[in-house]
Amino acid sequence: MTFMHKLSCRLALLKDRVVAVSPVLLAAAVVFACERPVQLTDTGSGTVAQLLVYPKSMTVRTGQTADFMAVALTSTGDTAVAAVTWSATIGSITDTSTKGGRHYGKFKAGSDTGRVKVIARGQGNNLADTATVAVTLPPVASVSVSPASATVLPTQTVQLTATTLDSTGTVLTGRTVTWSSSSTGVATVNGSGLVTGVAVGSTTVTAASEGRSASSSVTVTTVPVASVTVTPASGSLYVGQTVQLTATPKDSAGNPLTGRVIAWSSDNTTVATVSTSGLVTGKGAGSATITAATGGKSGTSTITAAIVPVASVVVSPASASVATGNTVQLTATPKDSVGNTLTGRTITWSSSATSVASVSSSGLVTGVTIGSATITAATGGKSGSSAITVTAPPPPGTHTGWYAAPNGSSSGDGSSGRPWNLPTALSGGNGKVQPGDTVWLRGGTYAGQFRSTLTGTAAAPIVVRQYPGERAIIDGGGSTSDTFVADGSYSVFWGFEMTNSDPARCCSTSSFFRADMMVSHATHVKFINMIVHDGGPGYYTWSPYGDVEIYGAIIYNIGYDGSDRGHGHGMYLKNDVGPLVVRDNILFNSYGYGIHAYTNTGDGLLNGIHLEGNVSFNSGTLSAQGTSGNIGNLGQPPANNMAMIDNMTYFSPGIGGSNWLLGSGDGLTATGNYVVGGTGMSQGTWTNAVITGNTVITSGTKPTQPLVFVRPNAYEPGRAAVIIYNWSRQASVSVDLSSVLSVGRRYEVRNVQDLFGAPLVSGTFGGGTISFPMAGITPPTPVGLTSSPAPVTGPDFNVFLVTTLP
Repeated sequence: MTFMHKLSCRLALLKDRVVAVSPVLLAAAVVFACERPVQLTDTGSGTVAQLLVYPKSMTVRTGQTADFMAVALTSTGDTAVAAVTWSATIGSITDTSTKGGRHYGKFKAGSDTGRVKVIARGQGNNLADTATVAVTLPPVASVSVSPASATVLPTQTVQLTATTLDSTGTVLTGRTVTWSSSSTGVATVNGSGLVTGVAVGSTTVTAASEGRSASSSVTVTTVPVASVTVTPASGSLYVGQTVQLTATPKDSAGNPLTGRVIAWSSDNTTVATVSTSGLVTGKGAGSATITAATGGKSGTSTITAAIVPVASVVVSPASASVATGNTVQLTATPKDSVGNTLTGRTITWSSSATSVASVSSSGLVTGVTIGSATITAATGGKSGSSAITVTAPPPPGTHTGWYAAPNGSSSGDGSSGRPWNLPTALSGGNGKVQPGDTVWLRGGTYAGQFRSTLTGTAAAPIVVRQYPGERAIIDGGGSTSDTFVADGSYSVFWGFEMTNSDPARCCSTSSFFRADMMVSHATHVKFINMIVHDGGPGYYTWSPYGDVEIYGAIIYNIGYDGSDRGHGHGMYLKNDVGPLVVRDNILFNSYGYGIHAYTNTGDGLLNGIHLEGNVSFNSGTLSAQGTSGNIGNLGQPPANNMAMIDNMTYFSPGIGGSNWLLGSGDGLTATGNYVVGGTGMSQGTWTNAVITGNTVITSGTKPTQPLVFVRPNAYEPGRAAVIIYNWSRQASVSVDLSSVLSVGRRYEVRNVQDLFGAPLVSGTFGGGTISFPMAGITPPTPVGLTSSPAPVTGPDFNVFLVTTLP
């Protein structure tokens, strides 16, 4: 067989062999299949013409091995015997064995990558052949990062290390690692795995190489606060003034820490409050501890607040004249040493001659008798005064007098001989009634519903008044319309009686309605010394109309019973602008509240309502559904700028329920009130409130001596309300009426629960005290009932009306 034939045969066989056979074994098989048959031990006798290396090329990983075979061939293509040596340009190759002219070498790759030449050389001749080996790195099978988690402070660093591994877990070096942070706002990482804290939080730092990755959880925390220092550590200020505190958090080494949120608080906000920035404001005299806290640590500062001393008190006007029965309002302004006005001070008012002029706790002066008195306002050890002169009131005949009578007519001329009917008089008497005039109501009953459009001026109001010594009664009957509506400004309604003779006082549904009695539907209106009983609500004030006064009324047996509760209050008050002044009224034995300040959202406001010197007792006792409060401020929106001063309430023993409800709002003065029985006085949520000097007696130890309140009437000299809490249950109580009556004046005393009966006491005042009998009397029977469900109040409690005779 020729050489060329053998060579071509071997090449064809190599081409057709299965790839899975070892390259070296495949080469050996090829060699023997194409040469002439010889014994394996035959060394051959031909001349060596060629040296071949098998396989010619392969790929291995660094550190791996590969087998190669070299064969010497004769010119005829037969295997020849030849000495062979092996070499490699990189790595190493060793001669492993020689068999039948076949030489075997084992190549081992080094750590370097690249193309390596494996060379076989025939000894003693210049024959050689070369195979090529591609040495590559092993792939990354996994990555580990250490530490697996770490904690670092902002701006500080922590070093992470990434290790690449092959499939056997062997560490691989020299691999490119890419680092990343899932939240660079929390921590960043550079190309070498150095992590830097940025802000408090958590992030995942990942190391990736050749498609494999691992991560470490990094938490950025703040430096722990070890202490908080507050400066100054103590301070003093006056009420109304401010002082700035500073809080400095520190670490365990005493280094200040920045960027921490400080929570400020005061342990006594009635003395001092503190803002979120540490600004302290004095609120009341005393001490308070101001605390600054952060990171679970805190520091404090002790603050002492004192009231700015009063240097002077200015009373205005400095002098004034007032007619007996009329009033004038004084104002006291406390000032500091540099003349600044001081607020929030309690003013004590006094009169040098209460028989001439009295003064309320709010500075309202009432002329009692002709003469002079000095009114003093005192606070903080300082005082100021006003000189008051009380003059005689103008006689009734000063203004033109017109007359209305139950038998009058629209065609009358308004004279005493030809009086008008009431609708004509209240509409202006065909144009005759002018500002400053008085319309006298003659005695008798005026049945129906009436509306007054009489309009006076601020200097000359129009007065509608009961004729002296007679009893004028307006009876609303069974109508559901308002009984009397005041619809003209600068008008005064004085001294007459309002009632409703409809006997229907209860119902089977809550929609039953009993008409309002007196309705205020205009500004600058006064209701003076009225008697209102047996209607629906006694007084109802429309909220848009301010400057309304309800004074000296006696209101009882008001309302009606529904299937759900008692309805109808002695007064139903609301006002948008104020003032709405309710003073020295007497209310008792109603189905609903005595005085009820109430509104619904969108139906008016409760602004500028002033309650002073009123007495309300046993409200709701006519209802079979239970009692109602004697005085209550309720409804939405809450009240603003409300005053409740020197009022009195009473529930008979055994009667429960709310006695007085202060309600909620902004701006309340509740001082000098006397509350007895029920559950006492309840308070909602108020801001800017002064609630002091109130007496509340519900149970337990009670006083042992009678307590007497005398309230002289501001519009009628010689008239007064006397309220007696007879704690010792005496048969009679002595009362000093020198502030009401002048010596030689004829007088009568009646229990308000028997207004139209014979007087309990009468005579000519000789000075000193008068004995008031305290025995219980039967309450007045409500219209439509055979007797009153209300309890007898005597001898524990009674209210009296003092009047004078010509």
